[in-house]
Amino acid sequence: MVQSYVDAQMYGIKSKNDPRITKLVNTLIGYNSMQALAVNIVGGVSNTLVGEWQMMIEAGAGEYYNFKDYGIAKARIF
Repeated sequence: MVQSYVDAQMYGIKSKNDPRITKLVNTLIGYNSMQALAVNIVGGVSNTLVGEWQMMIEAGAGEYYNFKDYGIAKARIF
């Protein structure tokens, strides 16, 4: 599809689109989009959990805040 677009735009070559190939490509693009969405949801949950773990470690270290401050912040967000 990309090569056909380049040929049409740069060289003026018009190609016939086979409906079966177009449908196959659209199906693959849709499948990959849904698969990427699922991966992004898993990645988002993973990043959230890692962030929470990091905040708990920093609260335990007591450098910037402690568990009391962490609890108050979570209560405000909730």
